[in-house]
Formats: sequence, structure tokens, C-alpha cells
Amino acid sequence: RCVILEEGNIVASGLNRTNETGNRGHKTCRDEAIDELIGQCQKDRLSPSQVAEKFSKCVLYVTCEPCIMCASTLSFLGIKEVYYACGNDKFGGCGSIFLLHLESS
Repeated sequence: RCVILEEGNIVASGLNRTNETGNRGHKTCRDEAIDELIGQCQKDRLSPSQVAEKFSKCVLYVTCEPCIMCASTLSFLGIKEVYYACGNDKFGGCGSIFLLHLESS
């Protein structure tokens, strides 16, 4: 499960559907939540700079530590903070293996 909050309010959420869809490794709960938030930005006709500002105010909460690819995506999008309940000692990208989210570009 993943939720994205902006200023304390839930603005997007997603579920991990890889087992039910058989699409392993793709369309994670983070992807669903990010897609939902991007859809809202498009609906609201936000400019690229407004979208970047919105993401910079967002905090992401997720059950399991994002993998290296997901952590890179979160960093690219400018998500302010990432919190997770359990580490991912095989593919963790937020501290267990690599610390990608906080790296500057």
C-alpha cells in the first residue's frame, strides 16, 4: 500500500497489484499513486513548474522500501520525503542497499 500526502492531506494512493495482474516488477503501488497524482495535475491543467512544486511538497508512505528503480523515480519527481515500514534487503533504494532518494543530481 502507498499513500501520498500534501500538507497532511492524502492526495493519492495505490495498491500493489503485481500478483493479481501477473505483471511482476511493474505497476507497483507507488506507480499507481504517482499516476493518480499526475492525472490530477493534468486535470487541473498545472504547468510543469506547478507540478514540480506540488511534488516537492509531497510525502510518500509505503509498506515496503522502494526498490532502486522506484527510489530513482521518486528522486526524479522531487518527492520531499519517503517513509516505509520494512526494508528491502535485496533491492532497497532508500537505504537498505542504496540511498538514491536523497542523492542530489
